Amino acid sequence: AVFLARLLPIIPQMGVNLYAGVASVPFLTFTAASALGKIPAIVLYAWLGSGLADRPLLFALLAAAIMLAAASGLALYRYMKRRRANV
Repeated sequence: AVFLARLLPIIPQMGVNLYAGVASVPFLTFTAASALGKIPAIVLYAWLGSGLADRPLLFALLAAAIMLAAASGLALYRYMKRRRANV
């Protein structure tokens, strides 16, 4: 659970820490799962930072596309939520 929670960017890190403490997750298990769960985000941020320095226009367009996709997803979610509430 700690590993999966670390992979999801929408779950607050403090919440994962509190959950692990309340659930009495062993320290070594918590540490290993946290380290493995954070690796993909670290690699992604490093790759984006490196690419931004090497090809700023390409990565600015990539960042804009990611933000547009996130905004579109949020708009679709709100639309579907509002539509269900009216039914």
